Amino acid sequence: MLSEIRNDAGLTQEELARESGVSLRTIQYLEARGCADAKVRTLARIARVLRCTVDALMRGCDRR
Repeated sequence: MLSEIRNDAGLTQEELARESGVSLRTIQYLEARGCADAKVRTLARIARVLRCTVDALMRGCDRR
């Protein structure tokens, strides 16, 4: 899940939001609901901060 990847990177939701330019509300939504509905651009911004690929991020997200 995204929260595990974020925690492994040592970031809070707020830090990830600030560093990626993605809103805190979006980070919270993706962690709660999964990344299946997320825009590729949003995932790319998050992946850049987490230093992973979008593909790795998608595999780590719970698809509901």
